[in-house]
Amino acid sequence: NSPLFQAKKGMWLQDNYPAAFSLKLMLKDIRLAKNEAGEAMELPFLFQAEELYSQAEKSGLGGLDMAAVYHYLEKGEH
Repeated sequence: NSPLFQAKKGMWLQDNYPAAFSLKLMLKDIRLAKNEAGEAMELPFLFQAEELYSQAEKSGLGGLDMAAVYHYLEKGEH
């Protein structure tokens, strides 16, 4: 029951994702973190997150809130 979940819960329930922090910006930050980690750290979840957010962006959700990744997964648009 995290504060982030509470903040995004209404978006998921209403399937409406006005951008507070866009999916496109989340993808940028994931890529920055991946580049910073470089070869020094193994972070397989980061590669999976990058792939997921990249596919969601390609499906047209990049301008929506980062919570729209749920819509991408739930609606099977992949």
